[in-house]
Amino acid sequence: MYDIFDATEMLYKALDIPEVTNAISGELCNGGRPLNSQKEDIVVNTITITTSFKPQLATSNINIHVKDIEVGNPNTKRLKEISRIVRKVFESNQFLGKSVYISDLGILQEQEQKEHYINLRIQWRIYDTKEN
Repeated sequence: MYDIFDATEMLYKALDIPEVTNAISGELCNGGRPLNSQKEDIVVNTITITTSFKPQLATSNINIHVKDIEVGNPNTKRLKEISRIVRKVFESNQFLGKSVYISDLGILQEQEQKEHYINLRIQWRIYDTKEN
């Protein structure tokens, strides 16, 4: 059976290509973001996965962080550019033995960091069996 670490790693590997990493000023992060980062970062994480039945169901996030132009005023141009690159790469990726899709897309404000971020909510149905 797969776990949250496996799902996060599969997403991370799909996005860890120059088309994505060269599009941001910061880092592609597996699980957590560098403390107090002021750069454009992409954070990939998985919040739930079933472990007792097949197909396994999971929910992951791809969060794209971009500093505001000014406090409360999102840099929508950069948010749009980066999110479109990420969506294109994600949607062109083949996750063999799995049905993986973006179920929701939203923009959220992170007041303490003076930034906004795009949240891509990812849903998984995992049909194959993990090979150790």
